[in-house]
Amino acid sequence: MAESFNPPSEEGAGSSDTADIASALGEVIGWINGSIPFVFKWWKDDVINKIEDLKKFLLHQRPPRLIIIGQAGCGKSSLLNALAGQYLAPVGGTKPTADATSAKYQYFTSTENRSLEVLNTTGLFDKKKKQKGIRKLIEEELKKKPADIILYVEQYSEVRNDSNRSLEELQWVLTLVKKYGSPLKRVIPVMTHCSEVSPSSTSLSTPATSKQEELLRRKKENINELKNEWKKRIETFSHSSMNHPIEEVIAVNSEIVWKDSSSIGDMCIGTGDGKDAAHFDNRWNIDELLKKIFHHLSTETHMIWASTGYLNEIKKRVAWTITGIFAGVCGIVGAIPIPYAELPILISLQCYLVIKIARIFRQSVTWGSALKFIGVSAGVGLALSHATRELVMLILPGYGSVISSAIATVVTIVLGSAAIDYFIDGYSKESD
Repeated sequence: MAESFNPPSEEGAGSSDTADIASALGEVIGWINGSIPFVFKWWKDDVINKIEDLKKFLLHQRPPRLIIIGQAGCGKSSLLNALAGQYLAPVGGTKPTADATSAKYQYFTSTENRSLEVLNTTGLFDKKKKQKGIRKLIEEELKKKPADIILYVEQYSEVRNDSNRSLEELQWVLTLVKKYGSPLKRVIPVMTHCSEVSPSSTSLSTPATSKQEELLRRKKENINELKNEWKKRIETFSHSSMNHPIEEVIAVNSEIVWKDSSSIGDMCIGTGDGKDAAHFDNRWNIDELLKKIFHHLSTETHMIWASTGYLNEIKKRVAWTITGIFAGVCGIVGAIPIPYAELPILISLQCYLVIKIARIFRQSVTWGSALKFIGVSAGVGLALSHATRELVMLILPGYGSVISSAIATVVTIVLGSAAIDYFIDGYSKESD
């Protein structure tokens, strides 16, 4: 008879930190190795491999690395804040806020320890700066940490400027990308400050009245005209100087007026907890930029990117991916050929799933809270499902493992779905 597996105490598993969950999964593996008889080695090897894959998936998650190219004052800090829906970077209006001379990846913190790594190339071709020193530092950074995406940022009012300084920066960075074999996914040109495009009195972010519809149509036509002009400039320059995939120009407005400009990392928009940090949110088309970035990011960055951004569509996609991975592991665990032995492991895995989904939606959930959630959200269903599985194992031992595996998989998927729905809707309604 296998010894029972004791899930972590609330204190021991109260953190939603990925490393803690991976460590706890290691304890599950240790229990399986020490308690399941050798005769069931076929099952042990399968479930241990699945749990190891889950650990690797969790531990290999890292912050996305972005390079932001653009002149001082073009709205790079505002763009970062708009993407996150949080006040991550100080905004200086017309004054440059980035420390161009550091030429290092900057860590922007929100709900995870490190949410974004951003390399700002401002000043790379500024004659007043020591170009050689800046270039050397940037090259060292890119050699150590290849970037995932380049955001090439230009203010709409500079699109018709004849200067190619930013394009020269882009060309130089792409030369380094090629030199070091970086797995860079895409260059995304982003045109900012689009709310100021004529007619400037017409808002892009609020519904237009019947009288404003014609003005809004003209404004969007002007934005598209600027986008096309900038695209032609980039294409003309890139055909002779670059050899890397460059996306279509995306036009955005990043303007957010924050209540407290000193609370870096502590202010979020639309959290539902009464701490909404914006006096005024004039973002436009940021959702499309978020989707485009997500589409080109590697899977090892998806969890942190989803938890950093505000877009529920992306959060749901990542949460469903994680649910599928956990459900696969639970399906293997459910096939354990010893009645009742798998139940504590399944509940532990399902608790970890709830904790990770909560993190994606910027909530901190302890082990005890996850257990309560399982009881409240799916208590009766889980109890009946587990009872059915045990009955099948006893009555039909030849088929019990297959059926119980399917039940464990389905129950985990249902639980993941309930957690996603709760953290999208339930939490905000409860906090109103």
